[in-house]
Amino acid sequence: MKISWAILRAALAATLLLTSLAGVANARWLGPTVYAGWRDGPVAVPSSGAMTTLGGLAVPAGKWIAWAKLYLANESPTNGAEVTCVLNSRGGDGHQGTVFVGPTDVPTGSHWPRTRQPVGLTTSAAFGRGGGTFALRCNAPIGGAQLTANWIKITAMQAGTLKLVDMAKNSASTSGSGKPEIVLAGQPGPITVPFGQSVTVGKVQLPAGRWWVRASFTIKESSALFYGGECRLLLGRRMLDRKLFDGQDAAISTVVDSAFNRARSSATVKIRCSGGTFSSGVGQTSVSDVRISAVGLGTLVTYDGDASSKSGSGQPYAEFAARDDAQILGSWTQIQTLPVSAGYWMFLGKAEFDGSVEPTCQLVAGVDFDQNNGDGYLTFPFAVVHRFDSSGTGVLRCRASKTGLDGAMQIRLTAFKLGSLKNVPLN
Repeated sequence: MKISWAILRAALAATLLLTSLAGVANARWLGPTVYAGWRDGPVAVPSSGAMTTLGGLAVPAGKWIAWAKLYLANESPTNGAEVTCVLNSRGGDGHQGTVFVGPTDVPTGSHWPRTRQPVGLTTSAAFGRGGGTFALRCNAPIGGAQLTANWIKITAMQAGTLKLVDMAKNSASTSGSGKPEIVLAGQPGPITVPFGQSVTVGKVQLPAGRWWVRASFTIKESSALFYGGECRLLLGRRMLDRKLFDGQDAAISTVVDSAFNRARSSATVKIRCSGGTFSSGVGQTSVSDVRISAVGLGTLVTYDGDASSKSGSGQPYAEFAARDDAQILGSWTQIQTLPVSAGYWMFLGKAEFDGSVEPTCQLVAGVDFDQNNGDGYLTFPFAVVHRFDSSGTGVLRCRASKTGLDGAMQIRLTAFKLGSLKNVPLN
């Protein structure tokens, strides 16, 4: 059969056109590269005084920021423990968080800390040829506590431009170029927060634009005889998020986060903590290991109930929803949702609980999900990644062993559209 050159040329032109259109379609959804790792557990954390490796996430060469979350549980009826967890790498600095995990047999009316405590950590690294690994380790002192680590997640985003800020020395260094633009500010502390006073424990200035911001830090208290303390995430004088704490906490690791649009002027983001009211005796509050991470956004879609507003264009593309409070029932109750289009997505969320419920919460995206369990004044961080073949929804849902109470507060959920994604078990 003879095929004319005209037909061949037409077929070739059609192929080139389809290839070109496919390239445009792919370019439309270019976004950050994310590597994610998970280990559901439970993983034993021996009371040996030595660091136990809970998991490592290998990533290629480049500049990276990593967020980790887990919760620690204690099954000992009589022995509590102060546990320190560290997220670090050989190519960068580490971030640690400290929590006191109480025993299960607590006398009525006592002030022992909670038996399940969440931990949220943030760090960065620059890896050369061959890449590197973000490792999560925890240590528990000798003392008989029966500790496990649960629902461990490490999520790393590759940066185009990475700015590191030393908040204690008021110095900064920038490497790389392009998007995403990521800022990570740190201050080891500890910073004393007197009772009845407010203290800024960390702040960073961000260029004009749209930003997602998360702060991770440790709060320690030396007395159970006070109440009403809080730390606020502020944009100027505007409160973006907050963390409540009381004298039963002893040592907690927590996160606060938000997203905002300041396209016309630079923005100063700060963490400001109040020591609350002290009833009697001697004691103090301190804040340490403060990290403020910020991801510059090209497009930000913000949801307020069913209504949405869009600002900016280009990549990175993110969606954000916030809610001040939600009732939690005995069955699964959706407390926040985010509708998303087809593609690769990273969801980061958090919710605070007022102590009246014992919640189990999940962040669900398709068949993938993250989970936290706990009680008391806790802040749960969440992380999950998923590829949607068609439009879908990220869902933050909870159920409680105690019903008829409000329970959830300061609920935040953010979805980042990704250019590429790798999700693996932690090694």
